[in-house]
Amino acid sequence: MITIIQQPDPTRILNPFNDLPFVVESDNSDEDGFSFICDVRVNGVTVSRQTKAIIGGLDRTFFDVKSIVESSLSVSFDTSNDLLKNESACIVVSCLFGERYGGVDYIDPGVESDEFNILNGSLTFNESMTLLYGNIDMSTSGVLTPGFLTSRTGDRRSIDDTDYMSFFYGKDTYEPEEIVFKKYEPTGSLLATNNITIGTLDYNSVYTFGAGPKNMRQLFGDSYFTGVSYYTIQIDTKSSIFRYDIIDRCTEHDLVDVLFLNKFGVFDSFTFDLKTQDSSDIKRSKANVKRGYFDLVSGEYEYGALRATSRPYDTVVTDKITLNSNWIDDEKATHLKELFSSPLVYVLRNGVIEPYDVDDQPYVKKRLINDWLFNYTITLTAQQSSNRQKI
Repeated sequence: MITIIQQPDPTRILNPFNDLPFVVESDNSDEDGFSFICDVRVNGVTVSRQTKAIIGGLDRTFFDVKSIVESSLSVSFDTSNDLLKNESACIVVSCLFGERYGGVDYIDPGVESDEFNILNGSLTFNESMTLLYGNIDMSTSGVLTPGFLTSRTGDRRSIDDTDYMSFFYGKDTYEPEEIVFKKYEPTGSLLATNNITIGTLDYNSVYTFGAGPKNMRQLFGDSYFTGVSYYTIQIDTKSSIFRYDIIDRCTEHDLVDVLFLNKFGVFDSFTFDLKTQDSSDIKRSKANVKRGYFDLVSGEYEYGALRATSRPYDTVVTDKITLNSNWIDDEKATHLKELFSSPLVYVLRNGVIEPYDVDDQPYVKKRLINDWLFNYTITLTAQQSSNRQKI
């Protein structure tokens, strides 16, 4: 008989970049050719089977399924303002354990673990040990106040800035009904409340919607921010409140919105509004050719003064963009650290969105207490290169 001795804590926010260990024990380990079986299930479907012998003189072994879980996650993004399910940001994982001896597999019915929500995030070990699903689960009926999937508590944006917000809906007893937008005058007086009906949500899923000032104008009209100093977003009256302060951008530079995969596995954004420098890396591959050639008209071997002695057979042009942030504070700096290390970045510029990579560069933490207001420079490289003609 199989017994699960240890498994991950299903109340913690789990991600595949930390260990996902299971320790199992059997009272049949003395049987001939004995080994443990572990079927890993993702969203109810078996994706992998592993077998392991007992360790040392114990009747136990362990399985760490993080690499299997990691390969089952992916990333997707949609620029729509609508509330959309992010199909790839969260999966439900469980393990079915059995045993093999005497050439026979005993796994039906087997012993099944708890189900675990795995976010496509990259929390540190300490974060994964301290953050509870109650901190982010909009379905929770407990005493915790769930927040959005971002390290920000608020933001300062102009009416031309694009931003998106995501939340997690688990499988507790509470069903959220509305996304509540409230806008306020400079005095703090409430101007108006706009609600978006949520509708039916799928359990154990992540949802994303347009939340930035430009998204609000697209949803509610260009006059939405007349007389508005700031606005807030909340799921019903249950979640934490996210606040956007509206600012004027005194800049002649083009705005560049950078969307990047954050540590929760969804997309945050940052708007760069100072000097932008575009450049291109050009890489040529050449082959040597002879100066002389046989002329088919004259029937003679000739030397052409304009004939090149080398020819590029491959020319690749890769665009780069160097961006400069405006003056920022400590919270914005922490937010930017996630951009510097993000594995997936999109640049939204003049209505066109393209994938970019962040160039390897150190992130130096700055603080108001040491540096007063400060800014950052970052260089991004386009993932899609172009090729010139072969001659």
